[in-house]
Formats: sequence, structure tokens, C-alpha cells
Amino acid sequence: MAKVRGVRFTEQEEALIEEFLHKNPFFDFSTLAKVAILEFVKKPELNFTAVSKKSKKEVKDARPN
Repeated sequence: MAKVRGVRFTEQEEALIEEFLHKNPFFDFSTLAKVAILEFVKKPELNFTAVSKKSKKEVKDARPN
């Protein structure tokens, strides 16, 4: 039996999803989510960007006035 799962999206994420679905009417949200998740599970690839060792506060304080 199928299992229903929930995901929360920010307003920006939701807007991107809605834009994609509008431009690709052959997809509905459920199909898009299923395809994306299964493709990631089969071939998990992530690209990360390193974060500097300074905190945001330190970086902000380092700016000249």
C-alpha cells in the first residue's frame, strides 16, 4: 500500500515549484516529487559551497563604516 508523506516549502520554494508546474503542464506535483526523489535516491549527487570560518556577525562587523 502507498504511503503519504508531507513536505514543507518556503514561499520562495513554493513559487519556484508553481512556476515549473505552470511551464510543464504534463507534470503534477505528486509526479514531480516522486520523479525527483527516486532520481536522487538512484543517483545521489549534491554540490556544496564551503562556508568561511567567520560567523556572519564577524563578517558584518569587519565592514568599514
